[in-house]
Amino acid sequence: MNSEHDAIDPVVHPTTSLVRQPAGRSLGMPSLSWGAVIAGLFIVLSVGWLLELLGVAIGISIADVSDSITMGGTLAPAASIWLLVCWLVSFFLGAMVTARLAGRIDDTSGMLHGLTLWAVATVVTVSLTYYGMSVLANTGTQALGVAAKGVGSTLSATATGVESTSSGIASVVQQVKSNVNYMTMQLTWLLPM
Repeated sequence: MNSEHDAIDPVVHPTTSLVRQPAGRSLGMPSLSWGAVIAGLFIVLSVGWLLELLGVAIGISIADVSDSITMGGTLAPAASIWLLVCWLVSFFLGAMVTARLAGRIDDTSGMLHGLTLWAVATVVTVSLTYYGMSVLANTGTQALGVAAKGVGSTLSATATGVESTSSGIASVVQQVKSNVNYMTMQLTWLLPM
């Protein structure tokens, strides 16, 4: 092969089988591999989710409701630190996979792929969190609506029962009064005055 041909064609790196451009050729802006970014996104989400589940399992296993020191003071900061560590580890692994799958061995391409992964993963995570919280709030609102409807119908039935009971008591009192008046009338006929 001549040197002119080597300057045009890319060279395959012998140990990694990745394409490395010759030093004399300028490529301009690095290209973005969206496949690598999407693969890194799945790595970030799955590793983050698994590490969070591990933290929940550890937290549940050490939590004791009767231990006020653990439940009151140290559990919330420990959970916050664990959440931060989970996301740092998952973003590191995802960015490493993304940079490796990008197909180019240079710092600029790896950095841009990692930055793109961070941006996409942040948007997806915030969107999923918003969707989950809105579904949870909607479910809570519906549950409260059903509970309020049940309480309202119970109070309505109770009020109707009290009303019918009070009218029943009033009729009993009226009947007792009429019976007392009748007995008084009977007694006045029998007893001379």
